[in-house]
Amino acid sequence: MKTNYLFTILALFLAVTFIHAQTIVPPGKVEGRWTLDKSPYTIEGAIYVNNGTTLFIEPGVEVLFKTNDRVNIHGRLHAVGTDRQPIHFTAVDKNEGWGGIWWPRTNSDNDTSKLIYCHLEYGRAQSESPYNSGGVVGVRNFSKLLIRHCTFEYNKALHHSKTAPSGGAISLWYSDIRISHCIFRYNLAAYGGALAINGYSNPIIDNCLFYSNCVSSYGGAVEVYDHSKPSFVSCTFADNHAVFSGGAFDNCLSSSAYLLNCIVWHNTAGMSGDQVNIRSERSTIKMFYCNLEGGVEAISGFPTVGTFKEMLNAYPIFLNTNDGPYTLSPFSPCLETGTIECKYFPDGWCCPCNDLANTQRICKQKIDIGCYEYKASLPPGDDDIEELRDLKVAVYPSPIKSSATIEYELLETKLVKMVVYDMQGRVVSETPLTVQQPGMHQINWDAKSLSKGIYVYKLKAGNKVNSGQLIVTK
Repeated sequence: MKTNYLFTILALFLAVTFIHAQTIVPPGKVEGRWTLDKSPYTIEGAIYVNNGTTLFIEPGVEVLFKTNDRVNIHGRLHAVGTDRQPIHFTAVDKNEGWGGIWWPRTNSDNDTSKLIYCHLEYGRAQSESPYNSGGVVGVRNFSKLLIRHCTFEYNKALHHSKTAPSGGAISLWYSDIRISHCIFRYNLAAYGGALAINGYSNPIIDNCLFYSNCVSSYGGAVEVYDHSKPSFVSCTFADNHAVFSGGAFDNCLSSSAYLLNCIVWHNTAGMSGDQVNIRSERSTIKMFYCNLEGGVEAISGFPTVGTFKEMLNAYPIFLNTNDGPYTLSPFSPCLETGTIECKYFPDGWCCPCNDLANTQRICKQKIDIGCYEYKASLPPGDDDIEELRDLKVAVYPSPIKSSATIEYELLETKLVKMVVYDMQGRVVSETPLTVQQPGMHQINWDAKSLSKGIYVYKLKAGNKVNSGQLIVTK
């Protein structure tokens, strides 16, 4: 009986504490500081930040929206979380969602607004034009906004009005903002599943990952429209989809997108241009040091208007690790094939120091292509090996059903060993380290016990290394 009494007292104490920890925010003006000890903040209607004032939101705060109303920033929003304590914007009713955060021609005399280490989800752009675009962020005629280390997911812009809904996560007009080190996934729109860049907007987007975004028309990940000129640096676009064209990108109406050190791979479209579509003759695209599936020839629409330099068309060999999806295998062709020359970067810019996972970007004056930098140049234990990749190897047959012969030539006596890895970097087979004389040599590789898929071999002979793919079809 005494135990039950104590339990009841404890339960009442916790309930009272929880109630006091919540903060109800009625419709109207907001400013000042939202603190963790008063979180969550439950928003009961449309709120706004006045010109000349600031709303500060501390790390770890949760902001819950009960209605599909917007937050209008006429002054400044300073929502800066941390890696361990991100700020969370979400909806109580995930189907109805919330109206997102808007900067509607905010006065440029205000200090820079910041969204850093924020998680923004279940935004629904359901109002009339232009508020039917930008599922969770909309910016008009304002450039003093920095978005960094944020995740945008499950946001939608699907309500048709005077203009088509665009930008499942973010929509821009006449705005040159900066977006850095962000993840865009599972966002939906009619145009631009993740981003819609409209009306002479020239943002810089770097070290971002776009995957599994979708549109009902053009631009599975990004729609670039109406004289806009965005720059994308060290980004990865994968597994996005467009019902019509441009699985990753669609450019239209005298726009020009610039991609540097980017991966555009395994995106799909229902009609044409699985990766990139140029929808109007006066639009163009520039791609330097990028890995584009299908190459330039696969661009649909008006591909001849593009400019291309040092392009790859090679399977990136993505890994799916705890560090994140679309990290690079140690055998990826994207390793050390990007550029760090400042002349290729947007004006006033040089190579970013860290990748999406905050791994150091530059190693031995080289950079990897995509949003992730591989963390080591070789698998564990091989740091003392000089990887020259000039050991000549032949593999036959290819693809492989049950076994393969791996043939190579030695010009001098060497210590030789071969290791085969799966796509998660696990060793599936290896040969003993042996001394081999000059001449032709063969290794018979047995794949009977392995599942179909792609494997990677690494053959070491002294200080020389050759690696390549082993495709098992069964």
